[in-house]
Amino acid sequence: MHKLLPQLKLNIGENGPLAAWVGDKEKIGFLLGNPEADARRAMVVHTHNSGYVVDKIGAGDQSMTSVIAERKVIVSLPAKLKGIPELRGEQEGDGWATYSTGFVHGYSPGRSDDNRVVDLLSQWMKVSATIPLGETKQWKATASKVSKLDGFDIWPRLSNAALMPIKIGVFHGDFAPWNIKISRVLEISVLDWEHGCSDGPAGWDWLHYMIQRATLVDGMSASEALNVCRVWAETDRGKRFLDAAGWGAQVELWIGTYLVYSSWVAGFDRDELITAWLMK
Repeated sequence: MHKLLPQLKLNIGENGPLAAWVGDKEKIGFLLGNPEADARRAMVVHTHNSGYVVDKIGAGDQSMTSVIAERKVIVSLPAKLKGIPELRGEQEGDGWATYSTGFVHGYSPGRSDDNRVVDLLSQWMKVSATIPLGETKQWKATASKVSKLDGFDIWPRLSNAALMPIKIGVFHGDFAPWNIKISRVLEISVLDWEHGCSDGPAGWDWLHYMIQRATLVDGMSASEALNVCRVWAETDRGKRFLDAAGWGAQVELWIGTYLVYSSWVAGFDRDELITAWLMK
């Protein structure tokens, strides 16, 4: 694949923010971050003690702040919990910051891995507390941004959600197939924790996963994507999962609360999905 891509020359000045990090590393591989992102970061693969290590680097104030925040999220998560990356090191310099994790050899999950991925999220729920959704920082932030969409008053449809006792724990925030790797021995590693926290609502990550795959991979319309989620919620596996998370049979509240949080707080494009949900 790399032979098909244009060659890129990267000049790192002697006094530049990355010079101290590069040090005596002879071979490094760069993956530059999303060019549309406000804070661009780079993923760098290099050898370390006969193995491969991945460093996420932020150079510049905004990117540096983002990398430090993500590192703090990972540190805040329960130790030894499956799927959580293990930090191998961290560094900060003048205008740059980085943290290191082990390189994951594996593949992104397909549909045949759905149960395996849901099992991981179910394990995360086992170290969760239960509180009313309205007491979570995610729902408080959402409530502060209440608005109308296309003439529909959305908030009355969600008014009962605040009182629902929901499991609160490990929350990734952008849980999608491309942020997950499964190894040859079927161990799952979840990457990119910039949207994560240790106290988010259970169930939203899997909903995000299904919607991202349906819309961005399968090219489904908003109504088709929501139907995928509703159909899954009616399966035996879906019912057990939602019961454990605290949503029970309140499938529409599960979907609606996620959509408005994802749009108004997390910043994902959910306008068409919210409109389709309101038309239910």
